[in-house]
Amino acid sequence: MKGCAERVQQQDPDVKAERRDYGRVGAEDGASAQGVRTAHARTGADAHLFAVGRHGRTVTVVPWGKRYGD
Repeated sequence: MKGCAERVQQQDPDVKAERRDYGRVGAEDGASAQGVRTAHARTGADAHLFAVGRHGRTVTVVPWGKRYGD
């Protein structure tokens, strides 16, 4: 997730992107929640959240995304 917002902005200078770290989530061996919000004058805004957790050797990634209109 680190660098994701910066890469989006480099690919399209008309996009504003922001990454947020929502911190740790109580789950088995640990988990964290991260978010990226993008906004483009022509296409609207998007929000994407990712939760990443671990239980032993198993890693689970849960993505969620929402488009806020064109």
